[in-house]
Amino acid sequence: MTAAASASQRTKIVTTWETMWETNYHDGSVSPKCPCCGHPMPASLIQVYLDGNVVAYNGKTVQVTGQCAVLAKSLADRMPAVVSRPALMQHLWGCHEPENSDGHLQVLMCALRKKLRPIGLDVQVAHKRGYRLVVL
Repeated sequence: MTAAASASQRTKIVTTWETMWETNYHDGSVSPKCPCCGHPMPASLIQVYLDGNVVAYNGKTVQVTGQCAVLAKSLADRMPAVVSRPALMQHLWGCHEPENSDGHLQVLMCALRKKLRPIGLDVQVAHKRGYRLVVL
């Protein structure tokens, strides 16, 4: 990807999500704003490595399963927003959803919560809407 394409994509993100995202770093990257006060949040401290199934936050790392890494990445990319259950299921399985996908998603979220709490993160349930990644 060229630098021009990358800058173009960042501009699209900023203009599409202008109420939630703002450009505030010298390199032009974006960071989420707190929905309560509007101050920038340190989402850059949360990193998910899908190639090694590792979640890192504030200098601490934790190993997770492959599906939990996909969920953590989906939640971290949209932090602090709520990510809907259908969107998470789409990221996990695409059009090959298992029979009991709701139950499977709940089990994966429970496992992800247990792994993330020791490093200072948690997954919050937004009743009938989805899930959100939060800092403890």
